Amino acid sequence: MGQTLFMPDMKNICILGSTGSIGQNSLEVIANFPGEFRPAYLTTNSNIDLLARQVERYRRSARA
Repeated sequence: MGQTLFMPDMKNICILGSTGSIGQNSLEVIANFPGEFRPAYLTTNSNIDLLARQVERYRRSARA
């Protein structure tokens, strides 16, 4: 795993249930503010495949 950078000006956000409809919408809102918010923690109850895709997407955007 690569090193995760925590930028001091960004708010780190935890999304409980990121694979549900509210969680997915929350991630879309966060994606519209890339310099302000970072989805630092994501959780799911059972949709591991979607969680893996979310982690890959937001890990990539955090490095950009």
